[in-house]
Amino acid sequence: MISPQLFKNLRFSMQLIAYCFAKIATLALGFIFPIYVQAVNHGSVSLAGWITFPGVVINALMAALAGKLLDKKVRVCRSLLA
Repeated sequence: MISPQLFKNLRFSMQLIAYCFAKIATLALGFIFPIYVQAVNHGSVSLAGWITFPGVVINALMAALAGKLLDKKVRVCRSLLA
């Protein structure tokens, strides 16, 4: 659970707001883009899927890399705090 006092930190609050906007934009694009390919460009469902496939693969690889980096950072922070 996040402490409410953390939101008094302006830098944290602004980064959280920026992250939320970026996440909303990413989710919206993943929903709207295939519909655009099908409706406006008269593409097939398969084409829309193949167009979005590279982004999904890159997202999965980057999530795994980010998880490994975060695990290393958490270990370093724990050792510094202990």
